[in-house]
Amino acid sequence: MTVKDFFESKLREHLNDNEELVEDIDATYQFDVTDNGSWFIDLTQFPPVIKEEAGEADCTIGISEDDLMAIANKELDGMTAFMQGKLKIDGDMGLSLKLQPILDFD
Repeated sequence: MTVKDFFESKLREHLNDNEELVEDIDATYQFDVTDNGSWFIDLTQFPPVIKEEAGEADCTIGISEDDLMAIANKELDGMTAFMQGKLKIDGDMGLSLKLQPILDFD
C-alpha cells in the first residue's frame, strides 16, 4: 500500500464508516510524510475532507513513509514512534493522543 492509497482509500473509508469518531475528534490534522508530501485531514465536518496538500491544522504530524505504514499495519505503536523520535508533533499535543482511534482499523 502506498501513502496515497492509505490516505485516499483506507483512511477515508474508515472515517466515513465512523461518523461518531469524526464528531468526537472535531479537529484538523496535517501529516507531513518525509519525501512523500503533505496530507490535510479535516475532521470538523462529515464526511471528513482528506486532501493531498498542506493546510493550517490544529495538529501537525511529521513522520517517514515507512514509519507511517508500520503504524497503519500495527507493526509500530504511535507512542513508541514518538518516544523514539520517529514521529514529531507540532501544535495541540492533546490532539495527537486522539490519533490512535483514527489509525486503528483493519
